[in-house]
Amino acid sequence: MRTVKIDELDFFIHGKNHYLLEVAGERLPITTISGGSGERICFTAGQHGNEWNGIRTLLLLREKLPEKINGTIIILPTINPPAFLLKQRTGPDGIDMNRIYPDHMESNTGRLGNLLYSKIFEKHDYLIDIHSGGPGTFIPHVRVPKEEDVHYGRYFLFEHIWVRLEKEGLIAPTIRKLGVRSCTIEIGGGRRVEIEIVEKCLHGLLNFLKKRGVIPGHFREPGNYEIYHNRVIPKVEHMGFLKVAVKLGDKVEKGQVIAMLKRFEPGDEKILTSPCEGTVGYVRREAAVVPGDSVIHIFT
Repeated sequence: MRTVKIDELDFFIHGKNHYLLEVAGERLPITTISGGSGERICFTAGQHGNEWNGIRTLLLLREKLPEKINGTIIILPTINPPAFLLKQRTGPDGIDMNRIYPDHMESNTGRLGNLLYSKIFEKHDYLIDIHSGGPGTFIPHVRVPKEEDVHYGRYFLFEHIWVRLEKEGLIAPTIRKLGVRSCTIEIGGGRRVEIEIVEKCLHGLLNFLKKRGVIPGHFREPGNYEIYHNRVIPKVEHMGFLKVAVKLGDKVEKGQVIAMLKRFEPGDEKILTSPCEGTVGYVRREAAVVPGDSVIHIFT
């Protein structure tokens, strides 16, 4: 596979092209597909090196897409190779890549992310960034920065859409300010590949591309979906072992039992209850917990 420096990358060479992209001292795989005058769409994953479902999805997407399209597609399956090599959220410098946009250049992670941001991401009509959970599992959902973005977020065919005004430094809301329509997809849990979820996400990405007229094929109209605007995160106050009593997608009521905690101190198990009603959007799968760890995320 040919290596190309980021300043020399040509998005618009017709057909499907695979390279190793040289940027900030790293080499990362990139696929460009171009043809016609349609929209420019960039797909990214692997900002966090322990989130593999998105990486696997984009590796499948680059194989599935045809060489002849109407527009330009950029696929960056893993944009943070140092973190992936460590199989952890961050690389050796300890900097979270999805907190450094648009101009943090004081770390290797910051330089890598922001060179991609200025040279590639901001030159597109859409940026689709894929993540997974860490010590827990997310229900597959799309997160969009603004209410007006729900209309295209639904094309990915997930049953859950979260409208979240996200904090500074995250890629989706930052680039949205430049007029690039963006969304974050969360699928499954960290440090695993869940093929059923991966295939669901792949199907949604293809459906989105069909709707935008970039690839041919039958577009499937979205079915029913729920929209959320907030989340509540109950946390534990003691060390111990957790047994969660709810599942992804469950509807919970205020005061409902959500988990049991076996503390290190002698005594009965501690019962943890929901502080509100809503939908379970994330469930912790690591049994061992310390004070401040989350139990579930409740989407409201």
